[in-house]
Amino acid sequence: MRSKFSNWAKGLLLPLLLLSQACVTSVAAEDTSAEDQAVVLQLLKTLPSCALSCSSTYPADCPATRKACLCAPLSGKTLDCVFTACTGWDVILSRRATSVACDEPFPQDGRILRKVAWACTGVGTLAVLIRFSGRLATAMRSNSMAASMANTRGFRGLWWDDALLFVTFILMVGIMVMSEVALQHGFGDGPWVKAPSDLDLQGLLVFIGEPIYFVTSAALKASFLFLFARIFAVGSGGSAQQRWGLPIGGPSSPLRDRWTLARVLMWTHIINVIVAVVFILVVCLQCQPLYYFWKGWDGITKGTCINRKAVPLAHGLASILLDIWILIIPLCLLPALRVSFWTKMGIASMFCVGTLTTIVSAIRCVPVSRDINSSYSLTWNQTEVLKWTQVELATGIVCACMPGHGALFARIVRRTKRLFGLNTATGTSTGQSNSAGLRTFGSTGPKTFYSASVMRNSTAAPGNAGSSTSGLGHQGIEVTTEIAVSKEQPWGSTVELRNISSGDSDDYHQNLPGWEKK
Repeated sequence: MRSKFSNWAKGLLLPLLLLSQACVTSVAAEDTSAEDQAVVLQLLKTLPSCALSCSSTYPADCPATRKACLCAPLSGKTLDCVFTACTGWDVILSRRATSVACDEPFPQDGRILRKVAWACTGVGTLAVLIRFSGRLATAMRSNSMAASMANTRGFRGLWWDDALLFVTFILMVGIMVMSEVALQHGFGDGPWVKAPSDLDLQGLLVFIGEPIYFVTSAALKASFLFLFARIFAVGSGGSAQQRWGLPIGGPSSPLRDRWTLARVLMWTHIINVIVAVVFILVVCLQCQPLYYFWKGWDGITKGTCINRKAVPLAHGLASILLDIWILIIPLCLLPALRVSFWTKMGIASMFCVGTLTTIVSAIRCVPVSRDINSSYSLTWNQTEVLKWTQVELATGIVCACMPGHGALFARIVRRTKRLFGLNTATGTSTGQSNSAGLRTFGSTGPKTFYSASVMRNSTAAPGNAGSSTSGLGHQGIEVTTEIAVSKEQPWGSTVELRNISSGDSDDYHQNLPGWEKK
């Protein structure tokens, strides 16, 4: 029983009242103040009888008849006595009595958790709505939703990364709902929990919530991996053989360009699934019988459990390592992207936001590592764990939604400019008069890395209908056409630029509206 409640009892000021009947008879003889006597008498009225028997464990220089001694952390000897003599609920009642006698404030952990949970859910909901608004708008412009989901090339329509992100969001909302239910039953209230059944429910929700969190974390990581496949067009023509390696050593280093990107993503998916499945099985089998997980706190139910802080702590460390690896994958590909330096910086910044998720995961491991094997710790420390869990999931969802946000905002800016009559075209038409006083129409566009110009000059001589001559010396109409071809895709653009080989031509064009092979 001591191993079950030991560290929790460091805040237990209950056995101090153990001065029991012996304390009552000695109060007059002791050199105690009126305040000390009032505290002792109040404790004697409210303390469970099992705790009163431990008054003899207090040292002689700091007896239980003094408030300062009663409200100080308990010694190991006193804790052993309390946890041996009392059941779990009596421990809770004793802790409540000493908290009242020592004027301890009501814990605010539950209220803080509620605010954090609702705020994180709101931020995650907004991010998901913005992302799917852009995705659905793109999908509706294609032939069908099914065709859009089947298309893995570029930022067009819905795909597996969107599906897994939606699963992550739904599970995060589920965790928030369970948090709210637990809070309504005293989760985070410490010794002020109302009934033993509330502690049972809190433990059950913690038991259910752990595997749900493992699935949520795995789904979020898988969404990132599918997003990388979408961005780098894995599986589209020659991109399937795109090489990937760690930027370590010289060009001949065995770590450079060692694997294909598709293989790296596939094995990362496999490891991610294995980690989730293993920890889910461990959680479900960590206690025998199973219900001992949420009922073992009472000191009456018989059973055994492995160290329950080891499972979430080990998963947290494994999750951090996976997060770091997933961040390395796209960053190693940035030097090979054929885009401008600032576009690369934008992509790098987007993925580096994911480091916030890793940092939050590390912070979450701190309260997880504390003792959670007692009834009081199970309802107290878990509020902090759950708070950082909500922050971690919300941060990950926002990071995963960033690519969709850029495309949607770019579309909104273009339409806003068009609404107010501003020029949004990539090129502008200009007109000027030639030496003969006639208008010459042309086109000018933005500066590009590669450009091709096609110019056609034709004039119609007056009085010679149906005939045409070339040159600028004749009176007539001159038409000049310039075509600028850009090889750079602007950051945030919804139009994908890529090379299409002859073998991919039919496969690509058959997805276009109205295309038929001749």
